This record gives sequence, C-alpha cells and structure tokens, in this order.
Amino acid sequence: MSLKNFRKFKSAEIEFPDGIIGVIGLNGVGKSTIFEAVAWALYGSTAARTSINEIKRVGAAPSESCRVELNFLFGGNNYRVIREINSRFSNASLIVNGKTIANGSEGVNKCIEKLLGMDHKSFFTSVYAKQKELNVLSTMRPHERRPLILGMLGIDAIDDVIKNVRDDARNKKNLLDKLRLELLDKDGKPKMEKLKKEINELAGEKEKISQVINKLMETLEKKKKELLILEKKQNDKKLKYEEISKTVEELEKIKDLYLKKKNLEEKIREIKNRLKEREKRLEVERGKEKKYKGLEE
Repeated sequence: MSLKNFRKFKSAEIEFPDGIIGVIGLNGVGKSTIFEAVAWALYGSTAARTSINEIKRVGAAPSESCRVELNFLFGGNNYRVIREINSRFSNASLIVNGKTIANGSEGVNKCIEKLLGMDHKSFFTSVYAKQKELNVLSTMRPHERRPLILGMLGIDAIDDVIKNVRDDARNKKNLLDKLRLELLDKDGKPKMEKLKKEINELAGEKEKISQVINKLMETLEKKKKELLILEKKQNDKKLKYEEISKTVEELEKIKDLYLKKKNLEEKIREIKNRLKEREKRLEVERGKEKKYKGLEE
C-alpha cells in the first residue's frame, strides 16, 4: 500500500507480509491511520471517520493531492484500488490483472462490495475493528449479537420470506378447505366441474409453495452454519488479540530492562573514567614526592 498526504503521512510505502501482523508504536504516530487507509481505499468516504476535507494531510499544499493505492490478491487475481482527492476533484479506480474495470467512487464501491460480499458496515463489524472496538461482538449479549450477525448474513430477510410464504400457504389451505365444502351439495357430491378444476390448480400451487419453503429451509440451515463459523472466527480473533497484547507487554518490560542496563553501563563507564583520572593524579603526586626527597638528600 502506498500513501501520499493521507492524514499524518506525507509519503509512505507499506508492505503487509503473510500471517499475523502487529503494528506497535507510541500513541499518535499513525498506527490506526494505516488501517484507516485500507478501509478508505476499499470503501471511500463512507469508511472515513472524518469529513473528506480532513483526510488530506495538514500542511500539504493546495495543489498537492491525497492519494492511497492498495494492492492485494483475491481469488487468484491481482487487484489494485486507487483513490485520490484534491482541491478540484476526487476520483477512484479499480484495476484487475492490469485492466481497469471500474472508475468513480460509486462504481468502485459496488465492485468492492460484490467482490468481498459485504458493504462498509459489515466490513467494519466483522473484519476491521478500530482501537477499543475489537471485542465489540464478543462483549455483546447473545440477544444483541444475534440480530447483528443475522443481518450481516441476510438470514433475517430469509426468515421474513419464510414467514410470508407460510402465511400465504396457510391462507391458501384455508381457501382450499372452504372451496371443498362449497363444492359439496347436501348429499356430499361435487356441484361443478369448474370448481373441481380450481381445486386441482390450488393444490398444485400449494405443492409449489411447499417446494419453495423446503428450498428456503435449506438456505436457512446453510446460513446458520455460516453463522457458527463466523462466531468461531470472532473468538479466534479475540484470542489472537490477547496473545498480541501479552507480547506487547513483554516487549515493554524488555525495553525497560534494556534502558536500565544501558544506564548502569553508562554509570560504570563514568566511575572507571574517574578512577583513571585519580590514578593519573596519584602517579603525578608520587613523582613529585620522589623528586622532593631527592633534593633533600
């Protein structure tokens, strides 16, 4: 990822190696800004925590632009997202394997959402967590977390469809039962062949609705499995975060010990230098003493 005049960064080239990455540094040096740049590159101004005018680095000349370029591999393809703003215009482009497939913020956003399978809200909730927000899902109560994850996966919409289909099937069944009663005369024999045909049509429609319900139930079970996988991933993220926090604490302790060792070594050098000075003075005094003794003799 390359940055130019993005928030704190005047210019930067950042490589993200495979595996777990820890970004460690003092407060205010731009750790969070790195990940904000990733989110801005993917989703544009909708992912920014400030207005678009505050994204550009303070101190940059009016003629200079703010630019973020993010390169990543996905599904065996090489993607390059470029977003740029200046005083006159803002632009975005998405390049796949060297070919531009989308231009403009809206077009790039739609392609990214389709590629990743989520909009910026779902991305912030399930993938990208800012400082102090990493455990937002794990700290929620079950009844608070479930609607959020169901909404992300689209399961809540499926539940609504299933409910509507079941209500419609129930109404059709009631109508079918009513028609059956109306078709019978006092002796229990059919009144009209036309109504009999309508009953058969309603029965066929009922069968189709049952098939739709079965398919929706299969989709629901699939989404529920995805929900379990997502919850497991969230727990894994929490464990990794705790491991990284412990590592940071250990590094801070090592740093403090190193500084103490360095200070002790400096003091030892000063003491040794003082001893050398005193030894030199002592040798001079001894020489003078010998000289005076020789004169007295």
